[in-house]
Amino acid sequence: MAAPVALHALSRLVEIFSEKVKYGQRVRIVTSMATLALVAAPFAGSILVFNRAVTGESRSELYTLQWDYDKVGFGEGHGLMPGGHTLDFGWTNARSDLGIWLRDIFGWTIDPGLTDYMQRNWGWGAGIGLGWLFVAIGLYTGRKNEWIWLFFELFIAIVIAQLTYWIGSAVYGSAVYSIRYYFEATGGIVLVSAFGLVTLVRAARNVPRLLTLCISAAVAIVAVGWLTLVREVLDYNFGARLETYLILALVLILLGLLFTSTRNINSRFGQSRFGQNLAAAWDALWPGYIVLIVVAGVSLIGYTPARLRERLPDWPNGLYRYNKVGQQEIDALNAMRDPSKPVLVVVLHDPNPGIDDDWRNYGALMAATSPYLNSDIIVGRVFDKADVDQFVQRFPGRQVLYEVGEKLYRTVDDALSPDTTPVSTDKS
Repeated sequence: MAAPVALHALSRLVEIFSEKVKYGQRVRIVTSMATLALVAAPFAGSILVFNRAVTGESRSELYTLQWDYDKVGFGEGHGLMPGGHTLDFGWTNARSDLGIWLRDIFGWTIDPGLTDYMQRNWGWGAGIGLGWLFVAIGLYTGRKNEWIWLFFELFIAIVIAQLTYWIGSAVYGSAVYSIRYYFEATGGIVLVSAFGLVTLVRAARNVPRLLTLCISAAVAIVAVGWLTLVREVLDYNFGARLETYLILALVLILLGLLFTSTRNINSRFGQSRFGQNLAAAWDALWPGYIVLIVVAGVSLIGYTPARLRERLPDWPNGLYRYNKVGQQEIDALNAMRDPSKPVLVVVLHDPNPGIDDDWRNYGALMAATSPYLNSDIIVGRVFDKADVDQFVQRFPGRQVLYEVGEKLYRTVDDALSPDTTPVSTDKS
């Protein structure tokens, strides 16, 4: 992420000292860059200071303290694959990740029947996701703006950097982690896309009204087809009532646009200041921004809930309560607790040495725990039974429950006894 910014700054310095630039302008540019560097340096250095404080080594890779294989690079010991991570694995991850990212960034998709053709001929994720189209429009319309290319270079840089990491967004054979590995550059790409869309909106103001109505009708038709696509591809049924309301809303919007014009506004409100302001606002919004609002609304109402319920292999609910983390964990705790007292949940090792501890079993309780340890629910881990009493004494006035695996118990002896029937039900 730093490399494109550094190259951009270097190019500016070369530019101002190689051309006929006034001295005052040079001073302003150099001063702004020096200020940026001075402000950024403490934040960058804090990473080294933090690592030193918690591990004793400034250049520690904290992930490797939990999983020794979870590190950047290639070869043996990098990742879980036999022989370690390779560049071929990196290219495979990039293609899959881009396919997921281009689909999820704006939530607009095409017929998946075209995906195989596009991936065979274009590749690199230019399949079911239409996000690449918005990015291309932004690059073309903003090609003379340096910041457009800088933001795009940030995205390219992080895609290249992620080639060196062994895991991608596709887990269990499907799109689980979405834009996770390109997240830092996503904001910049959204701005690039927005530049292109705003340019198109401004250009549409000069388009004849009949043509803009045709464009709006086309958007409505695509939206209806898109609803069908999401229902079939993502196996999610919105329900006939919701789809009917949505289609009816699109039709009403088009009819309203058909019979609304600046002339209508002026005739209704006369030459009043309010009427003039309303007419000016309508000229600025119609047709582009209104069409974009409809497009964004359809994506938000349709694609997002369907995406969260998309079926994965061996995971019928998709991302909904993914990894078993969900409200059911809180419900199981509430069924056992005393409502008048805050709760302390002590997580213990499973007495069976062949069973590994899994954070997913208490993930929702972790989310409910305040970092200041003053929340209604606090969850903590104790690795040795002998330390339980001392740990519990740190939180007086709380009801104490004990968790082993996916089950809650009222006493530590019950929790660590393999013969005890759990009080709570299985939360999976």
